[in-house]
Amino acid sequence: DAGFEQVIARPHLFYLDRTNPAERDKMLTYWLDLMRSAFHETAAAGYTSLECWQEAEHDMRELRKRDDAVFYYTFFQATGRTPVQKRP
Repeated sequence: DAGFEQVIARPHLFYLDRTNPAERDKMLTYWLDLMRSAFHETAAAGYTSLECWQEAEHDMRELRKRDDAVFYYTFFQATGRTPVQKRP
């Protein structure tokens, strides 16, 4: 319990398929760039290797070429209020 009130958590999702190939490609490109930006730190921490990264990059590039590719991503966003402090 972090002390918040009126907490609301909502799921948000992205579903992109062949009906909107430009947006799907844009999102896949964004995620590839995001993965690329984290590579050095994650490799230095021992979470990945150059070989693993190269495979992932190859797979993402191949995925962008496929007409039947689907991008699906869900995240949750929560909002809340801190309680109002009463003055003495």
